[in-house]
Amino acid sequence: MSGEPAMDPAEGVVLGVSWGADAAACQAALGPLVADAGGDEATRRAQVASPLALVGARWSVALVFEFDALCAVVLQAEAGPDAFAGATLPRLVALAERWFGARPSRRDEGYWQVEAGATRLTVDLLEGTLTFEDTDA
Repeated sequence: MSGEPAMDPAEGVVLGVSWGADAAACQAALGPLVADAGGDEATRRAQVASPLALVGARWSVALVFEFDALCAVVLQAEAGPDAFAGATLPRLVALAERWFGARPSRRDEGYWQVEAGATRLTVDLLEGTLTFEDTDA
């Protein structure tokens, strides 16, 4: 994936796909998907084959489906928690504020959240992840 992805989390659009999309629609928007092992009948995960460049860092992208409908997108920094060093974190906060119309607020040590409309974003500085979740799922 290249360029800034289409994002409107308040309207339920993350990386150019809407909450509730099936795997075929996600693959059409994001490229090849690789199914993750595990999960159960109701919940499945798939990895997007190509990493995403965002706020000066590279991220692997995992999609979470409940009953074949997209309900979460997890970005894992390739550099782990070190990805948030330097200018990356301020750039991420500015981007989240633009997407959500509010700044993420601290929930715990290394753990920040912001929510608007159909989506909650959790920034986990300790794990190096950004998790977008459908608040209606």
